[in-house]
Amino acid sequence: MDNINQKFKQKKIQKNFFPTKYKKGIRLHEPTYNLDEINEVIKTLLSTRLTFGPKTKKFEAAFSKIIKSRYSMYVNSGSSANLLALSVLTNPYFKNRLKPGDEVIVPALSWSTSVWPIIQCNLKPVFVDINRETMNIDVSKIEKAITKRTKCILVIHTYGNAAEIDKLLKLKKKYGLFLIEDTCESLGTKFKKKYCGTFGDIGTYSFYFSHHLTTVEGGMMVTQNKEISNIAKMLRAHGWIRDLENKEKKKLEKKYSNIDKKFLFTNIGYNIRGSEIGATIGLIQLKKLKKIISIRQKIGKFWKKYFKNNNIFSIQKETVNSEHSWFGIPIYLKRQNPELVKKLRKLLDKNNIETRPIICGNITVQPAMKKLKYKISGTLENSDYIMKNSFAIGCHQNITKDNLLYATKIIEKVHK
Repeated sequence: MDNINQKFKQKKIQKNFFPTKYKKGIRLHEPTYNLDEINEVIKTLLSTRLTFGPKTKKFEAAFSKIIKSRYSMYVNSGSSANLLALSVLTNPYFKNRLKPGDEVIVPALSWSTSVWPIIQCNLKPVFVDINRETMNIDVSKIEKAITKRTKCILVIHTYGNAAEIDKLLKLKKKYGLFLIEDTCESLGTKFKKKYCGTFGDIGTYSFYFSHHLTTVEGGMMVTQNKEISNIAKMLRAHGWIRDLENKEKKKLEKKYSNIDKKFLFTNIGYNIRGSEIGATIGLIQLKKLKKIISIRQKIGKFWKKYFKNNNIFSIQKETVNSEHSWFGIPIYLKRQNPELVKKLRKLLDKNNIETRPIICGNITVQPAMKKLKYKISGTLENSDYIMKNSFAIGCHQNITKDNLLYATKIIEKVHK
């Protein structure tokens, strides 16, 4: 290991060895890993134990301890975590499973793989509009969307902003619904001092390269429910029993003693496990999470203050009683003017301040939806508005005060 470190030093690569591409600009994201992760990955590679193993289990346990989830299942992406969540709820072995055609309420301002698993599991998405200021699902409109076929709400904590969890939990209890929290872009977000992703039946997270914590690709599904956990552990790995807790595993081994226990399949399944390499990175990343969230929150505070009295633009409004983790900085126009958004984004990109849309925008207008079965409850005017009149800029640990001040000068040019 010392030789590896020496080679890096000879190349003058420091701890934060990825230089900021734009000294005066802001990239959408920058790496959160450094030599610590690289050296540990090399050790893992040299061990030749690369697929699901002890590092993965250690990562899951460490994640559970931080966010206080009883069970955590590491998978190969946040998208797979969503697929796993819906697959568990529709699995034949799940006692209260959802049936084909059952409805799942979801915000129209969505990411594609928040919605696709609903359809892939033979369920029907029912789209509800958002609150324009928070960019989260408008809880006041959910009840009108509930029918006899409604079995689940899949809520997205948009851009690190907590949804109105207390109101959602009341609806969940009143109508006997499942609640899935898509927390893929909101790791570290809290509602009433408790981590989002741990309120519902299932929570999902993404560790993609651009997110708060990275394993390059990867994700986590969490639950407090033992039955959900056991089924998820089988579904993520071929349908075999290897990853079950010893008591459950021995019970099945005894029941099917005529089959080799190394390859005993008692359910259907995928292969969406996380790897030892990703878990190696994740274990170090978890130690940095608190600091990274703190930096993002300071950047969010800067932009909140900057846009407070702005007559043209506004920033995403934080949910009451929550702690925003700022996946990015979502900016929207107070009055509709799509051309002004295009003009500003073009100006920002030209000056090395990268921009992007807010998630997928109103996903119901995406071409992929044309041949799919879904429902819309009410109008989606706010989702449409955000799609046409908003954008996001980066928020990450490498942004400096100078970067922020530079960005404000570019934004101010549209006023002239």
